Amino acid sequence: MASAVEVRLAGAVDAADAPRVHAALEALAGRPPARVARHELLLAPPPPPPGSGDRGGGELRLSRDVGSQEEREGGGGAPLADDATTTSWTARSVRAAVRGRAAAAAPAQARQVASARVAGADAPAFFCALGFRPSSDRFFEGVEYALVLAGQRVRVGVGALHRVAPGPGPPRARAADAAPGLTLVDAVAVAPEADYKDAVGAMGELADALKGVVELRKE
Repeated sequence: MASAVEVRLAGAVDAADAPRVHAALEALAGRPPARVARHELLLAPPPPPPGSGDRGGGELRLSRDVGSQEEREGGGGAPLADDATTTSWTARSVRAAVRGRAAAAAPAQARQVASARVAGADAPAFFCALGFRPSSDRFFEGVEYALVLAGQRVRVGVGALHRVAPGPGPPRARAADAAPGLTLVDAVAVAPEADYKDAVGAMGELADALKGVVELRKE
């Protein structure tokens, strides 16, 4: 898995105020957003071996984009939530938040992450067989803006987060709104582990640019 640092901010507004968020982000991006429908499973890692010195913590995130290519690019394609083209997952191991005086004073939360692509619809079952335990099953549907701030690439998702109920069938069909009446804003930048200060600075710049529109907090 490739190692990096993920820097994240999140916030929420009443759905009626979402147009102001979209207008501000489109002005920053200089182009319209891409449509996004993303299924994400959160899994807790198995307990560390006794005497290993590993304090544990963190989580494993398995995510995949769902829907037709036309739908993701803003067209009218019909949802294809579990067809053969969406069986490849991204596995991201997320460690505990970076700690220390500088991290506490930073405008955004930073975590060590390692990511890899995992092929096959049975990826969740594979990790569960290794001792990982499902902790959350969720589905995000909305749009994603691609920004460049302070020389850093920042992705900002704006939309609705749904809880996915257990059972057969595509996740979209099993989803229920986790925050009725709210539009969620989730901003992420990923930078090399050796130098992520500019990514933190970019998030601070984003929070300042959206002040008065949405309050972004450490996530």
